[in-house]
Amino acid sequence: MLKTLHLENFKSWATADLVFGKITGLFGPNSSGKSSLTQFLLLLKQTMEATDRGIALDLNGQYVSLGTFKDIISSHDEGRSLSWRLSFERETELVLRLFDPGDPDKLVRAKTLEVAGTAREGGKPVRMISTALEYAFGGMLFRLARKDRSETSFDLVAVPAERFRFIRNRGRAWRLPGPLWSYAFPDQARTYFQNASFLADLETAYEEQMDGLYYLRIPVA
Repeated sequence: MLKTLHLENFKSWATADLVFGKITGLFGPNSSGKSSLTQFLLLLKQTMEATDRGIALDLNGQYVSLGTFKDIISSHDEGRSLSWRLSFERETELVLRLFDPGDPDKLVRAKTLEVAGTAREGGKPVRMISTALEYAFGGMLFRLARKDRSETSFDLVAVPAERFRFIRNRGRAWRLPGPLWSYAFPDQARTYFQNASFLADLETAYEEQMDGLYYLRIPVA
C-alpha cells in the first residue's frame, strides 16, 4: 500500500509531502493542485506500463495527457529537475538474498519499500532523461546515479558499503547506462555485476504496488 509521497517541482507544487491511507481523499478549493497530485501518481503508473523501456516518464498515455516537460515542471523552468520519493508498506515481508563472498547466506528483509527518482529535460523535443534512481529497503540504499555529471554513464552503489558492495565481473569496464522507465535498473547492471540479480526483485515489488494503485473520481453535483 502506498504510504507517503514526496514530490518536487511538479506543476504548481515546488514541494509536496503526503501521507496516505487505504482510502485517501484530497480536499481543497479549485486550482489548488489536487488534480496535479493524482496526475503524478497516474503518470508513474502509466510509465510503468509503457512499452518503450527507454522512456523516463510517459507524459501522454491512457491515464493522463500532460504535454511536454515544460508543461509539467514547476514555473515552466526547464532547467529544473523533477524529483519524487514514494514509500510502500507491503502486506507480507519481502526477503532479498544478497550474494556476498563473506556471507553467502546474507538476507535482507522488510515490509517497507522506498523508491526515488529524478528526471529532467534532455535537450531534444519531447525527450526526458532519468538522472537518478534509488531503492531503500531493509536499512540499505541501492542507488544508480550519473557518473561525474555524465548523461550516459552511471554508477551503481550500495550504502552503507560496509554491509554490501556490488562486485564487478572481470572484463572490460563498459559504461553503465541509466534507468529504464525511471524505476528499473538497466539490464547491464545484472550483466556487469555478479551479485546484482536481486535488483529485479525490487523492481517487481514496485510494480506490484503500482498495480494495486487505483484512482476513483466522484463527481460532485
